[in-house]
Amino acid sequence: MIYYLTKKTADRFNIPMPDQLVEPIATLTKEIVKKEKENKMLQWGGKILYFDHRKCIQIIHFASKMTIFLVDVKVSDISYIGDCVIRYLLHIYRNEDKIVKLIKRLCSESPVIVFDRITDKGIISTLNHTESDWALNGYKFYDYIDKGILKTKEMNEDLNKKWIFTMKNGKTTDYFSSYEKFKEILTEYYKK
Repeated sequence: MIYYLTKKTADRFNIPMPDQLVEPIATLTKEIVKKEKENKMLQWGGKILYFDHRKCIQIIHFASKMTIFLVDVKVSDISYIGDCVIRYLLHIYRNEDKIVKLIKRLCSESPVIVFDRITDKGIISTLNHTESDWALNGYKFYDYIDKGILKTKEMNEDLNKKWIFTMKNGKTTDYFSSYEKFKEILTEYYKK
């Protein structure tokens, strides 16, 4: 899978881009990017934001706009963000056995995450709009604090089940929950 990051995110978390890597990692990364860059099912975008002076990362799936907020992320956590995203997905779809199996299959077929620069203006726009309109630049997170604990599972589930995303489809605009869209796209992806 490819996680496309904003420059600011890559800089803040000291994440080298493919052209900054050394061998043999550079070749492996370039091969994965070449193989997966045309497959939106394997592409995610990410950007940094702050909540209560803590670094957070917003991750969005290119094809479905499934969005996950990771809170209080440290530089040392970067190698685990793919695992964190998958854990949230498994939680969100915990009552749908078929989808859980497909998520696990997707991970087993594309087990490595590489980072690259984000260039998709539509995804950048969605990242910015979700941060400002849904997350209210982080202030929305306060609604999910209970007895001093931020309920990130509940927050990410609510965002993906209740928030309506839009996507241009030719001359029309589609309106959908990312929860339903991700499920639909993942199911279709494995009908092949």
